[in-house]
Amino acid sequence: MELSKRQIQIVRAIAEADMLTASELSKKLNLSEKTVYNEIKAINREVYADGNLIKSKKGSGYYIEDKVFIYQNIENDKREENRRVMLLKYILVSENTDIGYLCDTYYVSEATLKRDVDRINERILSTFQVKIERVNNRLVLECGEKKKRSIMTHLLLEEIGGFNFRIAEYNNYFEFCELEDVKSFVDQFAFSYEIQFSDIEILILVLHLGLTIDRIKKGYSMTSSVLMEENENQREICIDFCKRLEKRYQIQLNEAEYHYVASLLWNNTVTLGQDEKRVQEFVDRVLREIDSFYGLDFAEDVELKKNILIHFLNLYNRLPKNGVKNPLIQEIKSQFPMIYDISVFLSMKFTEVFSYEISEDETCFLSMHLMCAVEKMKKPRYRVAVVDPIGSRNISYYQNRFSHNLPAYVLTVRSFSVYNLERICEFDPQLIISTVHLNLHFSAPVVCCSSLFNDEDIRHIAKKLEKLEEINKKNKLPISQFDRNLFFTHVKCKNKAEVITLLCDALVENGYCDEHYIDLVWEREQIAATCFGNHFAIPHPVKKTARRSGIAVAILEHPIEWSREHREVSLIFLFSLSENNTHVMQLFERIIELLDDAKKVKRICACDSYDEFVEEFMK
Repeated sequence: MELSKRQIQIVRAIAEADMLTASELSKKLNLSEKTVYNEIKAINREVYADGNLIKSKKGSGYYIEDKVFIYQNIENDKREENRRVMLLKYILVSENTDIGYLCDTYYVSEATLKRDVDRINERILSTFQVKIERVNNRLVLECGEKKKRSIMTHLLLEEIGGFNFRIAEYNNYFEFCELEDVKSFVDQFAFSYEIQFSDIEILILVLHLGLTIDRIKKGYSMTSSVLMEENENQREICIDFCKRLEKRYQIQLNEAEYHYVASLLWNNTVTLGQDEKRVQEFVDRVLREIDSFYGLDFAEDVELKKNILIHFLNLYNRLPKNGVKNPLIQEIKSQFPMIYDISVFLSMKFTEVFSYEISEDETCFLSMHLMCAVEKMKKPRYRVAVVDPIGSRNISYYQNRFSHNLPAYVLTVRSFSVYNLERICEFDPQLIISTVHLNLHFSAPVVCCSSLFNDEDIRHIAKKLEKLEEINKKNKLPISQFDRNLFFTHVKCKNKAEVITLLCDALVENGYCDEHYIDLVWEREQIAATCFGNHFAIPHPVKKTARRSGIAVAILEHPIEWSREHREVSLIFLFSLSENNTHVMQLFERIIELLDDAKKVKRICACDSYDEFVEEFMK
């Protein structure tokens, strides 16, 4: 039985209920009634060639009699689907794709492996106009790094798309509260303050609150927690939230618990001590490693960084240790294998650095934070400063208006008083929205709006964001970062150490950085090799410490081995990154995008001069 994810959701929903109408299914799964009708017809054709699996009763709705058959086959389908996803992910990131090795790894026969590959090519890779092919005894996916990143992103978005956690099923994990009641409490509070949460954010908040209630009822309280940098409005809202929580569930929150709740509610920055900064540095580093290993860039997601940081910091404060259970553990592992795999990577790295063993339950909490990040991956991100003299109005008002009316963007919004406009520069916004006239000059564009933020104002903001998006696309070209004095062709270096030394020496000689810069480049190279497909590499430092930004280029006479996986490289771009360079990832992504074409790399490698290189690069 081969059903899509949406078809499986329909079958499960009907099987779990005695009877469901098309209208009820439509609302439950957020589908149109027409889609429900068409999917049920397709399911019946796929499952029962000589009859209907999903039956209908006039005036009552749809029902399923053969539930045993459904549960057995759906679970088998899901296992096969997960295996294929993990197989494709492995092929995307690994050099070892020997067929015998893959059969042993996934416990399948060669015939089953062939069927899996055929299904992957048909259902997933056909959209990207590529396919996995057998070459001798290996499976090969020939495509550039940009396309591989797109496929990986697609797999992650598919994992989280349209899946509904059934909160009521996890009540038996909680002794002193019911999750549905906690969710109702959160919904009522969010409505009263016009706070907007995504479905996954609500799920995370509800689970953590349920765990907090149970922990306090059992006599365990936090003794320390991270401190959130709240503004006055947020502090008032959080105090009200905590008071209502205490009253509803008859508990007492201490100061540490208060800050823990604040960390769940807001996306603000965290106040860190010296020891805590070490954890922050680890989070920054491990997100870069995830980008290097999985091809997924989470480095610019401030909210994800904060959530992972708080999660790791609070591991030491939870009582009893290793006693926090995640009721969704089996569902996350089975339904979101790729996201769970990245979470395991995070947990292993944390254990290596801090010698603190992380349980499967905690790993699955990390998975939930990653789900939120994946949802936002494809949306453009902008920092927006709002200047409004009505200081009592909280930030959630603006965030709520924007999330409802500008869903194509991820906007990080911060409000500012007319009395401290100088703090806007510290926030470094890409757009400023003001309900009053501003006399000061800002580098970011300013949109004047009414205090009500009406529909006309939203349209003006949308147009300004569209224009910013156009400008950003043009600015992605890194040609201004190149320098004739940093360009080398027909280079006869024998290994990457010689190439990196050559390029770093050139950067030092031309005033881009000091002699210690090469140590930072090597430090990054030790984390993971910086080579990509199509025979090019982008070595760069772990920190932005250069005097000014630039890109040194070397075209080799003969390719050299760059990584332990024996990847060969002929074209090298070594980045000099200064502290004020805020477009690092754009430069990376643009170069990778331009060099995704193997023929273009070959043409660049044939260039004999700087002018010829620039001309070819810009084509």
